[in-house]
Amino acid sequence: MKQVGAVGMREALRLGVTSHSHASDLKDGGIESPTAAIADAVVTGALEALAAQRYLSEKGASPAPSVGQLTLLACPAFFADTTAAAAELLKQLSSHPAGH
Repeated sequence: MKQVGAVGMREALRLGVTSHSHASDLKDGGIESPTAAIADAVVTGALEALAAQRYLSEKGASPAPSVGQLTLLACPAFFADTTAAAAELLKQLSSHPAGH
């Protein structure tokens, strides 16, 4: 799922959009998955792709990243788990911001 997040962000960057939405869980398809772990992996992959784009831009090898907002979509039953996972990841990143 980390790779899924990275691919989604790279595509959003390729398209030059300013915001990107992602529905990361598979429960609607009948697959049981750990909501928090899925959200964490998707966001981590997306942020790594964004960091790579920023690096390339700083080196003059690529345009500046266009995406300024990532929205995770979650149904009401999984909203709390998704929100908690995203908040924890952002907390971790704010204490170790290298590359993000």
